[in-house]
Amino acid sequence: MPRTATSPFPCPRWRASRSAGRRSPASCSPPAATATVTATGRGTATPTTTSPPTPRAAPTSTAAGESRPGSPPASASSRPPTGVALLRGLAATAGPQPMLVTEALGVGAGTKDTPGRPNVVRVLVGRAQGNDLPADAHATPTAALQLEANVDDLDPRLWPRVIEELLETGALDAWLVPISMKHGRPAVTVHALVREGSEDAAATLLMDRTGTLGVRRHRVERVIRTREFTEVEVRGHRIAVKIARDQDGAVVRREPEFRDVAAAARALRISERTMLDLAREAAAGLAGS
Repeated sequence: MPRTATSPFPCPRWRASRSAGRRSPASCSPPAATATVTATGRGTATPTTTSPPTPRAAPTSTAAGESRPGSPPASASSRPPTGVALLRGLAATAGPQPMLVTEALGVGAGTKDTPGRPNVVRVLVGRAQGNDLPADAHATPTAALQLEANVDDLDPRLWPRVIEELLETGALDAWLVPISMKHGRPAVTVHALVREGSEDAAATLLMDRTGTLGVRRHRVERVIRTREFTEVEVRGHRIAVKIARDQDGAVVRREPEFRDVAAAARALRISERTMLDLAREAAAGLAGS
């Protein structure tokens, strides 16, 4: 572990109260903290015939409860119990670095040199991006699960309803990709992007509706922009408008919902293209967005 590192507590009053064992002042609450996933390390045991790899017991038990999607390889000394205890005491979660605006940075180096692995720790202090932005209309997650299956024997007239059902049951997105399978048979890969925790229900729906015998799944990370909805009125018809904002809160897009555009075009007996142009013009004039 490093000898020195910038304190993860940016507030002096919090540092003082923490060191004195008191609760933090009401006006200076402790920050949320996260740490990267740490390696369990490895060593060897030497019985009479074999020497199997053995994780270090103390660091592994100290890290119990840490979410571990997979640990990087490490030497036996890369995860000392004291360091793990500090991480458990200071960080509430383990995973990728969250998006934030960095306000302070500290780096500390330890005395032990491990070949191929710098013995340093870095602490970032900052504020989460987007805290002052409007809440995302769909609470869109940055992490999701992508389900997929190859299907070559479903009547193509049934696919639109399969996609509709996936979306109706909560999928973030669903789509088809044409492929060629064994023996040159044309087929499609059906994809569904779903929230974590809903993958089993979505996979069951896919198998029930398509007849596939298996569904692949993998976790994906996404960079997203927050979105919100408002309405404009065009020739007496209400049109929903989706507003997208970047990480600084600036509006980067205003797009009318096409279903509303199409319905208004039919009611007014004008082309969808004309109605879309009218709706976009109205959306561009929205104040405060």
